[in-house]
Amino acid sequence: MVHELSFDLANDVALAVAGGVDFAGDLQVKASDLGPLAELHHAGIPLNKHTWLNVGRHAELMRAMAAGKKWFSAPGNQGFVTMPEILAQHSDWTEFAMRGKKAAVEAGFAPDTAGQLFGAIGELRGNIEEHSENTGSGYTAYEAKDRLQTNESPMRPLGPKDNVSPRHATRAGAPHSGTDLESWQPVGRD
Repeated sequence: MVHELSFDLANDVALAVAGGVDFAGDLQVKASDLGPLAELHHAGIPLNKHTWLNVGRHAELMRAMAAGKKWFSAPGNQGFVTMPEILAQHSDWTEFAMRGKKAAVEAGFAPDTAGQLFGAIGELRGNIEEHSENTGSGYTAYEAKDRLQTNESPMRPLGPKDNVSPRHATRAGAPHSGTDLESWQPVGRD
């Protein structure tokens, strides 16, 4: 059985690996979302060395995170930058924020909302600069996914009876769907 990587499973895996448990033959995990993968990365688990973990579309992003080097996917829907890179060259942050905002807009966010999202991420990044005792361990990553790639009926206006998840920003005219920009907030180890 293949399990979907969630935050709960990521925590269990991190504890098991830290305890020396070898479960490569017993567990198969597929990672569809960036957040739980970043959690494993932050826990110090080398994501490219385990046969039990299928990182799928996140393979290049995970390589960049392991290398600790700024990276953007060719289509622009994923990006990564480290705090040391930002502190050495502030234009790296500007590039990251501009590319992230563009990815959010292309995924369906309104331009103002996308700008506000990356403004908020910038505030979190600033908190690492000002308050972390180990800014060198901080990083920021994003992934923008278009949730409108479905075979549902033609688009129609959303109404009050539509069941739209508040977790996702919705695009007007899309039945029960929207876009999701996962932003793994800047993190720094204390």
